[in-house]
This record gives sequence, structure tokens and C-alpha cells, in this order.
Amino acid sequence: MYVYIKSESNLYTVGFYDPQGNWVSESDWNSRNEAAERVHYLNGGQVKDDQEHLAEYRWAKEQHEAALDNRAPYCHYCHDYHFGYQDHTGA
Repeated sequence: MYVYIKSESNLYTVGFYDPQGNWVSESDWNSRNEAAERVHYLNGGQVKDDQEHLAEYRWAKEQHEAALDNRAPYCHYCHDYHFGYQDHTGA
């Protein structure tokens, strides 16, 4: 079974322990999340592809924008949401 260890302050090493208890390194990663994703994959899990990551990002962005829109008043002149007075005369 693959695991990861924090081998240095900003370095996570993926590997496994052999039957004699010796550490066998497989790869190094700069973040805990990347190391965990690699361990998940090596232990038989599926890795998210770029499309899944992009879809999650877009969903989170839409949720964030919707939350902002719900707090800001709707301007019927420019059909947008914003706070405070905005001069729409173009001057």
C-alpha cells in the first residue's frame, strides 16, 4: 500500500514500506494534496481529469458570483449588480 510522508518542510514523498520495513520512495511532491492524489491513484483510485477539475472550478466560480449578486442591488439601468451610485450618463 502506498502512503506519503512529509520528508522536508515543503516536500511530501510518496512511497511504501517493503516487507522488511524499509521505505521505498516513488515520487516527491510540493503539496500535501498532490501527494494524496498520487497515493490515491497508486492504490487503485481514479484521478480526476482536466475536464473534471475545470467543471468544479466553473461551478465554484458561479456559486461565488451568485452569492455576490444576491448581496448587491440590481441596477435596472445597466442590468447588472453593484453597490453604490454609478453614473450611467457616460460623463
